[in-house]
Amino acid sequence: MARIERVSYGSAFVEQLGEAGAITIEATDLPEDVLTDPLWRSERGRFHSADHGHQPAGLPSVTTEVSLPRHFRIRLRTFPKRRGADMTRLYGEPHRALQDQFETRKMADRLEQIICKTEFDEESQGFIEALDMFFLATVDHQGRPTVSYKGGDPGFVKIVDSTTLVFPSYDGNGMFLSMGNVAQNRQVGMLFISFERPHRLRVQGTASISRDDPMMSRYKEADFVVRVKLSALWQNCPRYIHRYQKVNPSRYVPRAACATPLAEWKRIDLVHDVLPTRDAAQVEAAGTIGVDEWMDKVKSGDPTA
Repeated sequence: MARIERVSYGSAFVEQLGEAGAITIEATDLPEDVLTDPLWRSERGRFHSADHGHQPAGLPSVTTEVSLPRHFRIRLRTFPKRRGADMTRLYGEPHRALQDQFETRKMADRLEQIICKTEFDEESQGFIEALDMFFLATVDHQGRPTVSYKGGDPGFVKIVDSTTLVFPSYDGNGMFLSMGNVAQNRQVGMLFISFERPHRLRVQGTASISRDDPMMSRYKEADFVVRVKLSALWQNCPRYIHRYQKVNPSRYVPRAACATPLAEWKRIDLVHDVLPTRDAAQVEAAGTIGVDEWMDKVKSGDPTA
């Protein structure tokens, strides 16, 4: 099935990237520069990419609606390319070239057949919901990947049905890198890993963020709830995972039984004047500290850092 990998609005045209053989845009209130751009041509209120052509005969279409800046909405209908027999859910031409170079194509095919799943089962649900952290990969507005650590108490990631998981986005540094990325490119990767009993699962999916999600009430002080629709998951071997033991949970995870401490870095004098209102009063009461003092805490492993 075709997927929209990225949709962005540029100064001169709407750009569609991804695994698609053709694209049709049905739009209203498009800026004039889009209507007149030579990359697009109009036909009965629809706009066709001049670079992609028309729908291949007999191929299904997929429609996705997205919101873009400047107060207009578009619906994108994409059509899948005719994929070569050696292309699969996980592997494209670059993967096949390397597999052939190292003589691992047959092994790679066998592994995909065995381990790649499109639904959460009881075992994967139990593993994910028992963890207190994972790594989240997102892609920014320039196509650059980034990875963030996400932590909470065990169970903060919930499997709500066979193809959907949710997790909270707690207060951070105000940059909103991951959540901003998800807002414009919904493709995400997640790595769930246990260091105490070396084991890991990879999850690929399509994410959305909401402040009105019905799960918001379950997550104290969450800014958003993130929902991820599963595309694929698979297990990796634990061969290179070093075994560690957890010493203490973070005191900063919001919990119903206690007040959440103020993040210590927010007391740094260099950021005091740009804090949001909700933090400024707490810093006023706690007092400011110098950046060197905070860095000393970080380097020494002080749990209050």
